[in-house]
Order: sequence, then C-alpha cells, then structure tokens
Amino acid sequence: MGLFSVAKEVGSTVPNTLVAPLNRAVMPGYARIAHHPELLRDGYRAMLGMVAIVTVPASVGIAALAALIVPVTLGSKWLAAVPLLGILSLASMSRSLTASTISVHYAMGQPRQQTLITGIQAVTLLPVVAGGLYLGGLPGAAWAYLLHAMLIFLPVCYVILFRTTPIRLSDTVQPLWRPVLASAVMYAVVKPLSDALAVPGSWQALPRLAALAVVGLAAYIGAAALLWWFSGQPEGAEKALLRRLPPRLGRLLPRGLA
Repeated sequence: MGLFSVAKEVGSTVPNTLVAPLNRAVMPGYARIAHHPELLRDGYRAMLGMVAIVTVPASVGIAALAALIVPVTLGSKWLAAVPLLGILSLASMSRSLTASTISVHYAMGQPRQQTLITGIQAVTLLPVVAGGLYLGGLPGAAWAYLLHAMLIFLPVCYVILFRTTPIRLSDTVQPLWRPVLASAVMYAVVKPLSDALAVPGSWQALPRLAALAVVGLAAYIGAAALLWWFSGQPEGAEKALLRRLPPRLGRLLPRGLA
C-alpha cells in the first residue's frame, strides 16, 4: 500500500499543483456567464483546452519516464513503484480533465450534480480496486484504478455535464483530440528510450531524465504544432499561447503561426 500511495501521489502531482488552483480561479468567470449558454460553452472549451495542453503531456510524460523519475525522486529502494507510477499517472490525467466540471456545476447552482458524481465514485471505486488487487496484486489494483477513471468516472462526469448544462460532446472533443494525439506520439518516442536507459542510481538517472524530458517536449510540441496546422489553425489553447510569446520569439516562427 505504501508503494501504491507513493506512486499515486507522484502521478497526481500535475492535477494537484496546476489544475485545482486553475479551476478555483475560473469559478467566478463561470458564475458570470452561467446563464449565457454560448458564452459558457466558449469559456468551457477555452478552459479545457488550456488544461489539456499542459496536463495531458505532463501526465503522459510521467508515465513514459517513470523508470527514470522514480530513482531520481524517490531513490532505488522504490523501484517497485515504477510500473504503478506509469499506470496511476494516466489515471490522474483522466481525473484532471473532469475537474473543471465541478466549477461549472457550482457556477450554475447545481451542487446536487457534483454530490451525485461523488457518490457514484464512492460506491464504484472500492469494489473495482479491490477486485483488481485480488486478481493481480498491486499492478492489478493500479490497472483497476485506471480503468475506473477512464471507463466509469470520466463518462459519468461528462454524461451528467451534458444532460444538465448547455455544454455538449463537441465542446470536449474539440480541445482534447490534438493534445491527446500529440502526447501519444511523445509516449511512443520516449518510452522505449526511457526503458532502455533506466538505471537504479539517482545521479546516473538524472542526466538521462533531463535529456529525455527535452526529447519528449520537442516531440510533443512538434506533433501538436503539426496537428494544429493541418486542422486549419483553429482558435484554441495553441493560438492563445502563441499570442503570449515574446515578440522576438514570435518573429522566429513561420509566417501565419504567430
């Protein structure tokens, strides 16, 4: 249980440090536009896009680099947590993508919907994880936690959101598909390298972790830029980030991107 808890804590670093404060900050904005359906949809898409463009690659990157992250951050005595971290970081990613639904429900005066989601999670999570633990030990529990997050918790959150608010399925798919595909490309590039270069010593693993983090970042940015370009450079998180680039850096980009 100590291995599971530590892996879950490291894997949930991104949503805990980035997503939760961000959702609290946008709550007043949601409240101001709660009764304007189109504005609420636009605001939700923008918020989800900013969350996805950061949390999806960060969580997938943790999963890809788990073999190097564990010896650097926890030490060689915790190497058994490597496979758990790879699985639980993906579960945390799925939960970070549903965190903004909480703010929408509260902004629209729907606390009962959030209570319903919490109740469904409480009733379903324990038996699913217990079954995974019984069938496959700690790895089985980790896989059960991931499957619960992807196949139960995430669909429940979004189905309730779609049924009780103006937000629709297209408002979630549109900002999510490019970061998800770009992160999959990054994972395919980095994971084999991470496994091949894994070492138990923290000082040996540190430079390898730093190098592969740069490789992963380059792979993600390159894939995300290509997907955004070929999809017609739509409004979204990518364009919002480009507008915030320093002028000198913006002039280095190809014409039409900045």
